[in-house]
Amino acid sequence: MRFLVGVIGGLILAFLFIFWGGGKLLKETGERAVKVGEKMEQYKKAFKEAFQ
Repeated sequence: MRFLVGVIGGLILAFLFIFWGGGKLLKETGERAVKVGEKMEQYKKAFKEAFQ
């Protein structure tokens, strides 16, 4: 019974997430993550150059 309630609740939450623009949120979050990753690469490169 608890399992069924969990599955139904999960489906409802997933539907609401998609309905209220979840894809857009994920896209924006992904773009920010890429920018942060690029900055980290620059810091890593600068750090390596400074200590070699």
